[in-house]
Amino acid sequence: MSTKKDKGHHKKVLYSEDFQAMLEKLEEEDNADNNTNRQLMKKSRKEGKIAEEVGLEPRQVAIWFQNRRARWRAKQLEKEYDDLRANYDALKHDYGSLEQEKVALLAQ
Repeated sequence: MSTKKDKGHHKKVLYSEDFQAMLEKLEEEDNADNNTNRQLMKKSRKEGKIAEEVGLEPRQVAIWFQNRRARWRAKQLEKEYDDLRANYDALKHDYGSLEQEKVALLAQ
């Protein structure tokens, strides 16, 4: 891992600028819903370039990206669950309040 000065500050550089640009481009592609065969082939070529740059087998890079996408999906599901749970709890609270109001009105 090398370091590079950035306006008087030390900044750790993990990857070359070209490799970082490829990673950012791949992340944009990963988030896109439209995965055509042509896009998959481009990813395969890019993963081959990444594998060559980091000294891994292309399959290892592909697995890394698959794991990354799986973790992202799991986090998304967890977030969606939390949102649904919060909505459910709010509705349950509102229902309880309405029930108490109904009982109070019926008692009058």
